[in-house]
Amino acid sequence: MKTRSTVIEKLVIILAIAGIAAFLKNAPMQAQPQPETSPASTLPTPERDRIIFTPRPEAKDDDESRGPVNPPPPYGESLCPIAKIPLTAIAPNKDGNTNIILTAQTHPSLWFYNPYESQLTGEFSISQQGKQIYQQTLQLSGKAGLIGITLPTALPGLSLNEEYNWNLTLICNPQDRAEDLYVGGSIKRVNSTPNFTPQLTAMPQDKAKLYALDGLLPETLTTIVRDLSPKDKATAQLYWTQVMQELGLEKLSEESPAEQETKPL
Repeated sequence: MKTRSTVIEKLVIILAIAGIAAFLKNAPMQAQPQPETSPASTLPTPERDRIIFTPRPEAKDDDESRGPVNPPPPYGESLCPIAKIPLTAIAPNKDGNTNIILTAQTHPSLWFYNPYESQLTGEFSISQQGKQIYQQTLQLSGKAGLIGITLPTALPGLSLNEEYNWNLTLICNPQDRAEDLYVGGSIKRVNSTPNFTPQLTAMPQDKAKLYALDGLLPETLTTIVRDLSPKDKATAQLYWTQVMQELGLEKLSEESPAEQETKPL
């Protein structure tokens, strides 16, 4: 027969268990640490597969004299016949006028499309207020495609908020430089936007998106071509196509984002 004390002990145990359960039910849940996110990862789901290039207001060029390259002349011993897509600078393009390229880098890379299969010689230069600060002669690979020209670190580098003029010339007939093809424009170094500055450990696709949102074209293109394309050709092609369309360069949207070699002479 159960004693009175045994019954009381069981009641105490039951009440204790019920009290603990009630406490756990009403206790506030401890906040869990949230993973760090970047502006690119917080985009709505449909936009995460998209790269959005956002030009800054200071990228607008009011100099209407800058335009497309001069067409090759229909005479002479030119190595540059008329091409379906001409020599083109990868720059914001509006109504045939090349707008200012913005970068946050002191030694950025500028990008061009070369349509010719000949091993042409090119001349690239940068000047400021009529004074040339850099000039380099280049040997092209003999393959059509993208060429990237990076300012060497031996140069002092672009100064903040300063505008520079760049020019790329292809020598189509060494005996008659009147047949040269050229394209020119401007580049300006600006501060990057802190919210759009990628971490060093960020994935290439995230870096490209952040650079594009910040309106920094050299960084966007260089990341797509040199960092993303060797690892993920499909995503690099998708991003390249989208950026070309947003720049007004639809004619280059189907080109492959693969760099063709150039050699300094």
